[in-house]
Amino acid sequence: MGADVALPDGHVLTITDAGYGKRTAVEQFNRQGRGGQGVRAHRVREGRGRVVTGFLADDDDDVLLVNDSGTIIRTVVGSISVQGRDATGVRVMNLDEDTRVAAVARVPAGPEESDEDAPEAGDPSGAGPDGGAGDADAADAGTD
Repeated sequence: MGADVALPDGHVLTITDAGYGKRTAVEQFNRQGRGGQGVRAHRVREGRGRVVTGFLADDDDDVLLVNDSGTIIRTVVGSISVQGRDATGVRVMNLDEDTRVAAVARVPAGPEESDEDAPEAGDPSGAGPDGGAGDADAADAGTD
């Protein structure tokens, strides 16, 4: 269960336990008042699985999908097609017959990381671009 502020140009991302997903425009969902019976967000059919999650996501966000055997994939939300509320979705994660999607997490898009902020490749000390050592290395540096 969750709640979020829906923006007019936003999308609801739904994912099923069989690995299917879709984005649906927020404006396709009618406002429900008290006592409302709800609206369909994803057509459920045999073989396409049951909906395991639904949340608002931006096109530049990423989504992590984890299956019950421990496999994790990360994909850009914008690569999942936009479909109507009554559609069944497209394959987002390939699964074996006996595995299911166990968890889904949204990874919000953040500021782009520049090459200057990342540690040098192959540098096991974790020293940054300024050559400074990590906290543990700095503490040990003066003890010899």
